[in-house]
Amino acid sequence: MNVPSLEKHEFDLLRGLIETWCGISLEDAKMYLVETRLREVVVETGCASFGEFYQKARSAGPTLRDRIIDDMTTNETSWFRDMPFWETVRQVVIPEALERARQDGRPRISVWSAASSTGQEPYTIALMLKEMERSGELRGFRADSFDILATDISRNALAIAEAARYDPISMRRGLPLRLREQYFTRDGRISVLCDDVRKLVRFRRLNLLDSFGNLGVFDVVLLRNVLIYFAAAWKRNILRKTGEVMRSEGALAAGATETLELYSSDFHVVRHGRSTYYRLKET
Repeated sequence: MNVPSLEKHEFDLLRGLIETWCGISLEDAKMYLVETRLREVVVETGCASFGEFYQKARSAGPTLRDRIIDDMTTNETSWFRDMPFWETVRQVVIPEALERARQDGRPRISVWSAASSTGQEPYTIALMLKEMERSGELRGFRADSFDILATDISRNALAIAEAARYDPISMRRGLPLRLREQYFTRDGRISVLCDDVRKLVRFRRLNLLDSFGNLGVFDVVLLRNVLIYFAAAWKRNILRKTGEVMRSEGALAAGATETLELYSSDFHVVRHGRSTYYRLKET
């Protein structure tokens, strides 16, 4: 079927629907992106135009809605993305979380990777904790003293993350050779993460527009490189909800180019080396 090009009024309808579903804000310059990413599903659904597809999508069941969200989600990620940040996590964020847990008499520390994509971010945390355990940096705690929750809206990304099977291109993106050799086995061209690391992370599907009320309370929240895709109102809403599920002395991380102060007055910046993170302001 030869589907006509996406018209501007059709783009406006579709981007409004997508933002309503998952908060992704699409600028005019993204019109070509929407056309190329959705053309295949438009054909598959038998629609003769993007306008007809919009009408079908408006009343879509979860299968089609999830497919559209998956197609429009950017799953850009890598291992140890922004290395100065991970140095701060190892040198400051984790040690401070351990000390607070010790002072509170808590045996466990909770971490939330809020936009985990195909798993590299939460598994980076898990790999770091295994390395810190080996070197005695966890100060009486163990790597499995950490509860790592990883969430994402994309079912496809979560399926890849849970399988923990990565192709050569993914493996070359930020992962040191020593860690590749120590924590992965080979299945043909695919690298498979070892169970000792995999079991440290649990995955769950979550739309960041939904309630965070049943997630738990966290010592560390990684909300990195995701708010850039949301409209300002959704950013404010997500940051408010994030503050509500953080411990009072917890740490919140954003992407290197993201500035939370523009959307929330609940946090103050902490600078360490070449990176920054955030803490809740005292009330």
